[in-house]
Amino acid sequence: MTMDQKIDEVLKTVREQAEKSEARDKELLGLILEERGLNNSRFTQLSTGLMDVRKEVGELRTGLGSLDAKIDKVHESLSADINAFGEDLYETKRRVSRLEKKLLS
Repeated sequence: MTMDQKIDEVLKTVREQAEKSEARDKELLGLILEERGLNNSRFTQLSTGLMDVRKEVGELRTGLGSLDAKIDKVHESLSADINAFGEDLYETKRRVSRLEKKLLS
């Protein structure tokens, strides 16, 4: 084999290796781009889900604020009823005490 043939053979091998390497690089780039697309899709889904959760939390907070107001209203009403009952009970106790005094005297 002559020197020119050896050089041609080496160059052929180098070209073949370069083509294989280029094909692998293209395949790898394709896989990277595909994974990036999937990650972007996942991120979009997560972002949308997070917005939904934030919306629900806001609605819950609003609902809880309304619930707090309702609880306060019921508490005020019950407090007024308890105070009125307490006054009635005190008045009844006072009358019973007067009756006991009359009966015992």
